[in-house]
Amino acid sequence: MRVFKFFEISAALAVLAASLCTNVVWAQDQIAIYRVLPVQVTRDSVLKLAREAFSMASPQVSEDDIAFMLAQEQKRLTVWKASGAMLFADDSKLWNPDYQITSPTDPESAAQLAVQFLKTYNLLPPQAVLEGIFAPFAQVHYVKGADGQEVPNHWSVRFTLLVDSGTPLGLVSIDKAQLLLQLGQNGEVIGLDFHWRNLGERQLVPRVTAAQARELLAWKNKLPLSQVPPINNPLHPQYTLHYPEVPQAWLYPLYHLLLIDPERGQMVGGIVPASRFSVLARIASPQPDQSFPPDTPVELRAEVREGFGSPPYRYAWYSVRDGLISQAAVARVRLSPGVHQLWLYVTDRNGTQDSQTLYINVEGESSATSGTSLWQLPLIASGAGLGMIGVLGFKRRSRRLGIVALLLLSLA
Repeated sequence: MRVFKFFEISAALAVLAASLCTNVVWAQDQIAIYRVLPVQVTRDSVLKLAREAFSMASPQVSEDDIAFMLAQEQKRLTVWKASGAMLFADDSKLWNPDYQITSPTDPESAAQLAVQFLKTYNLLPPQAVLEGIFAPFAQVHYVKGADGQEVPNHWSVRFTLLVDSGTPLGLVSIDKAQLLLQLGQNGEVIGLDFHWRNLGERQLVPRVTAAQARELLAWKNKLPLSQVPPINNPLHPQYTLHYPEVPQAWLYPLYHLLLIDPERGQMVGGIVPASRFSVLARIASPQPDQSFPPDTPVELRAEVREGFGSPPYRYAWYSVRDGLISQAAVARVRLSPGVHQLWLYVTDRNGTQDSQTLYINVEGESSATSGTSLWQLPLIASGAGLGMIGVLGFKRRSRRLGIVALLLLSLA
């Protein structure tokens, strides 16, 4: 994994430098958004793919509202309906110490076989880069055999998926995009991790400037503008795919900012739109770390930044302890005793999404375990997804902040 990270970061910085040195004239005040094309994932198409691509002649098939799940002996294939994303593994071979390969013998051959497979089954996204510094990256993986010696088990071939940001940055990576093949003997595909969205028309929309991003960051965190220092570094957008089970109508850019309280060393993050196309929302009530007596109604109040996103807006409030607690912009709810991490999710007419989280406490006796797992919360894109792993999920906010970093690239 460290090899992948080093390669991807080095390549990304090289492309950034190349794009800044070209004579291409970029729209300095615009940024790209992409329409996401709908996919048709049917039982027949999944069975055909399983039979032809993965030699699953008579698999057992189960289905729910989210995905098709196929199994035959030790082969497993899952295909998500909303996105066409898929995950395949042959557990009889992948990482099995009794299975070893002698071919292919070099990275170039492995990459060529992977490209051939993807083209044969129409799985290669047009945005995949197949040459130059972002060419597919192949690496052989070893397992320890019965005699204690390491033997080659498979090749992994990772593809880079990029979009044109419509800014001087040029091509940028996409968070959560994934195209990874694992090849066994003679290039047989024994593993596949594929997550992508088919993109349609590109549109250029006005871009949020650094000064505007600073104002949005202050608004999001309910801070006076004077307490957010000017952003002097260039801002770079990030595009994020929704999770495979979630529909997505548009691919749109966001700015990811990291801030630190220099006195206490605590970080606070903010994700703000890179254009007015996407929604920006915050929790107006309750306040972070607020405490409530037992059986006292808690006022929930969401605010949407005017001019960002397209109404009507849909709201969802979740508690990690109590689950879904409201679907209104303003509500009064009673929560069970204990510490609650509250999440606000806001979705606009075009499907752009934003979220924010904070902690509150309801006094009284409480169970040691919460009633709802964090992973039972809805998986949505952009700020919500990153917030759930720590960008926005801080227990306290400081009133004196200093910007220490801008997240230039977020690589999966």
